[in-house]
Amino acid sequence: MLPDFPPSKRSTAIGFLGATGGLGAIAGPALGSIIIDLWSWRGIFLINVPICLVVFFAGIRLLSESKNPAARGRIDFIGVVIGTAAIGTVMVAIVQAESWGVTDLRVIALAVVGLGLIPVLLQRSRHHPEPLIELDLFRFRTFASANAAVALFSLAFTSGFLTNSLLLQELWDQSITTTGQALLLSPLASAVTSPLIGRLADRIGHRWILTIGSLFSAAGYLSYLLFLNESPHVFDHYVPLSLLVGFGTGSTIATWSSAGLADIRPEQFGTANATVRTTQQVFYALGISVVVALLAAGGGVADGLTGYRWAWAFVAIMYAAAALVIATTFPSGSSRQRAAGAAASA
Repeated sequence: MLPDFPPSKRSTAIGFLGATGGLGAIAGPALGSIIIDLWSWRGIFLINVPICLVVFFAGIRLLSESKNPAARGRIDFIGVVIGTAAIGTVMVAIVQAESWGVTDLRVIALAVVGLGLIPVLLQRSRHHPEPLIELDLFRFRTFASANAAVALFSLAFTSGFLTNSLLLQELWDQSITTTGQALLLSPLASAVTSPLIGRLADRIGHRWILTIGSLFSAAGYLSYLLFLNESPHVFDHYVPLSLLVGFGTGSTIATWSSAGLADIRPEQFGTANATVRTTQQVFYALGISVVVALLAAGGGVADGLTGYRWAWAFVAIMYAAAALVIATTFPSGSSRQRAAGAAASA
């Protein structure tokens, strides 16, 4: 789809995609809570079947396809196994560190194996004709910067949502319906913000938009740390504070992709976008592993606020770190301005 848009409009297009995703995030908790109340938790899985069928057949009819003429369609299955094993063993080490102990030989062995497989994967990717990770893409400063920052951002994003969901249900003992309602405002703010931010990114570039958005998200979780306690204050404290996170994620969640693709050639869009998405998914999973360990180390999800405070602090620090990385490494200006500057220099 993206090659159909000129570089000056791509962030706007991705912003609308982000808004659509935000609307899905709004509908999900609300619809899910209604289905659970009326029927069963099994319904939230069955409802996906007709939705996926509609998307499948609509995609065949409506979506255009872009291809890299240099790609040969081969898959590095050994690289896939190495990458999966690396991430999986590190995740197990993080989760089990609380129950086995950080100094337990099993935890240390899993961590060493997982981290040791990463340079093996990178070395294989340098020499394989169709590598799992296309390292040539990282020669683009925008792509390398966006991937580094989105890794930190992703450590915080899904893990923060999980932490708040557990707070509402387990510590504050709210119903499924109330939890769904409380979680609505942040993605709603994100859906409204995302297309507007996409247009702005096309005009002025991604650097400071992503920096400010990440800082807003960090401020939101810092405010939870400062102003929430064990007494349930759902709609008078939690929901208003979540607007900070909603604005922050609306400014960033879709903008990461457009930032990573800003200077990439159209024939590499598929690989580049897949790499950014993979970075997000991998670090989503790692972030969840970290907060699960923090919540458990803090006494569990139903026995006080300690674990939640540790989790919120972790999330806030990761968002702030993402802001620091993007502010110091991403080039200024829009892709159009950078291209014009390069042409003038040539």
